[in-house]
Amino acid sequence: MENSPNPRRSAAKRPAQGQSYPKSSRRPATNQPPAGGEGAEKRGESARNRRGDKTPQGDNRAAGGRRYGTPSRGPAPRNPATGEFPTHETSNARSVRQRRAQIDSGSEVQRRLALYSPEMLSPRPLTADKIPVIVARSPSRHPYYFRKMLVSGIKAAQPGDLVKVVLEESQQTLGYGLYNPRAEMTVRMLTRGDQIPDEAWWKSKLEAAVKFRTETLGLEQQGNVYRLVHAEGDGLPGLMVDRYGDVLSVEAFNLGMYQRAESILDLLAACTGAKHGILRPGAYAAQLEGFDADPFGSENAPESVQVVENGVKYEVQFEDGHKTGFFCDQRQNRARVAELAAGQRVLDLCCYSGGFALSAAVAGAKSVHGVDLDEAAIAVAKKNAKLNKVQIEWAHADIFAWMREAQKQGQQWDIVVLDPPKLIRTRDDYEDGRKKYFDMNRLAASLVAPGGMLITCSCSGLLSSADFTRVTGYAIDNAGRSARLCEQTGAGPDHPVHVRCPESLYLKVNWYWFDEAPVTKSTHLPEGLMEDFTGESDSFTDSDE
Repeated sequence: MENSPNPRRSAAKRPAQGQSYPKSSRRPATNQPPAGGEGAEKRGESARNRRGDKTPQGDNRAAGGRRYGTPSRGPAPRNPATGEFPTHETSNARSVRQRRAQIDSGSEVQRRLALYSPEMLSPRPLTADKIPVIVARSPSRHPYYFRKMLVSGIKAAQPGDLVKVVLEESQQTLGYGLYNPRAEMTVRMLTRGDQIPDEAWWKSKLEAAVKFRTETLGLEQQGNVYRLVHAEGDGLPGLMVDRYGDVLSVEAFNLGMYQRAESILDLLAACTGAKHGILRPGAYAAQLEGFDADPFGSENAPESVQVVENGVKYEVQFEDGHKTGFFCDQRQNRARVAELAAGQRVLDLCCYSGGFALSAAVAGAKSVHGVDLDEAAIAVAKKNAKLNKVQIEWAHADIFAWMREAQKQGQQWDIVVLDPPKLIRTRDDYEDGRKKYFDMNRLAASLVAPGGMLITCSCSGLLSSADFTRVTGYAIDNAGRSARLCEQTGAGPDHPVHVRCPESLYLKVNWYWFDEAPVTKSTHLPEGLMEDFTGESDSFTDSDE
């Protein structure tokens, strides 16, 4: 975004208790590229070099000045001639078609990948007067019903509708969920049995999520930044809400949640006292759900805020791309690094806005280095270092080339943190991503001083904890080092995992303690793995951004 004032935002006062806070209207859809020319395009590209965030940047928001909590006219009707829902084919949609067509071609796939028209994104109320019925072949404990699990009733429902799911043979009510015909996860379940999710249900769910963070976990005592709602873990599939001080940042990963997000923000504002809300579609919403939109926020919402986590200050920016640049899931791991950092030499690889590096520096590390390929992220990291009045050596570089150069110079650190972006997004990425994890961990292991520590992370949900441990262990051994796995952690408790959706346990953090023994180069890998890990990764590619 440009540095000029945002024309969508105007000054507004906090309303009286019980009222909604002011909202900015959604602009008409446009196919124009982001303002700022080549530099803005580069910033948008680099900002997506984390955690699988590569959603196209089209602006397909609904027109007509909709505001948070304002009832809308509902989704656009089907075309009576074709039976199709209206679509808005942008250049982003065409690029999505081209990428996906290389994997799976066919008219049905292409039809599903056309983006919904802006009118389909209009806000909807939480309640519904009419609830279409969807028939399922069999019951499922999972929070999703995939398309192949459904029998009939699809033509009676519109995208984003609240639907009733019944069993084919007995017509027993299985529950209620949000429907999208273009998604493989066609129905995302909200309730089971006969309970209809009315406004009171939504309110109780959101209040329970807030109470769990503020009272049970006591996160307000650790700072003013944390995950407030974590999708399936809080019984609200497809909805992520992070709190950054007085700002609530909402990511909607399915169409139904996006349509209801403004009403959800109103309820959350009432029970948290937050003054502003920012709404954005989740990563891959265009590819997986058929909709896309630029982020937009309430009137007078700030472009950035300062937050505090465990005594460390951070600047969080809301204007660049679809992510804020601050990831709440590593909060406890950053605190653990701070406990170990005093007097140590610390290296933070893929540091982004500097989370681990700053935690170590504030805790009294002897020296701290941070490396990241994202130039804009390094600029934010430098600001964060100034906020905390600490000295950190930052490097804007590709970590593969940077680590090889440090290796040649014989440099080593007492604590090395490696927290790369998501390297495995689909099953087709699995082998290439696994090789990259092997290569970067082998290089990182060579930079750990004798008796030091490697803290290596993966946010690729498709890579199991066992396989991540296997790959990193072989990488350390192949680097000629001896180490012990002493601890395995993940995301903090504000990122709960529902027992019916264990695959949402995505973040894996392995803590390796290295022996004092001298380095002895090893080339041994178990049979079959040498072929798996042959070749070296030169850099992050487009598929990693």
